Amino acid sequence: MGAHLLKKSLSDAHWEKKAAQVVAYERATLYGLTVYGRRRVSFGQQDPKYARELFIRGALVEGEFETRLPFFAHNRKLVADIEQLEHKSRRQDVLVDNELIYGFYDLLIPDGMWTGAAFERWYRDKQKKAGNDRLLFLSRDDLMRHEVAGVTTDLFPKRMTMSGIEMSLTYHFEPGAPRDGVTLQVPLYSLNQIDARRVEWLAPGMIKEKT
Repeated sequence: MGAHLLKKSLSDAHWEKKAAQVVAYERATLYGLTVYGRRRVSFGQQDPKYARELFIRGALVEGEFETRLPFFAHNRKLVADIEQLEHKSRRQDVLVDNELIYGFYDLLIPDGMWTGAAFERWYRDKQKKAGNDRLLFLSRDDLMRHEVAGVTTDLFPKRMTMSGIEMSLTYHFEPGAPRDGVTLQVPLYSLNQIDARRVEWLAPGMIKEKT
């Protein structure tokens, strides 16, 4: 009955993966005394514009979203592939920054999106009306910086064949760490068949720097 006497404030607005919506913490005071604090409330109605931005950044750019929409899995895999290229090429400027990815979504997603349910409804309706099976699908060109377009998976293969045995290659870019560099995974039975000279060639993409 005294709710109208409470003074309420919101803080720490954020995207919450489990709830699939943008929430904030609400605090209520009565004449300076705290009645409750950090009560989770939906944030979308309070600030629709900012809530939409938090949804795009948290759910789509950062990938904190549980959905079966096809574009999402495609885009996350593409980002992971290009991040792996960064490890292979030993440079951290292959993948575009998050602001450009945010801009891609911001251009196409309408106002009023701050919950997973509302977004999925919009997506399916838009896809059906437009007949567009590639809605919100990012391309490799969207995600790779033009100046490093020459960095490709062909230059950094996942496997190497030696003495007729196919072996896996993994890449990790972390200077000073034990895993830094390219690692050849050798089956125990073929240890004595490793050609030291062939190993020195490294991956094709590393030859230029080595030379």
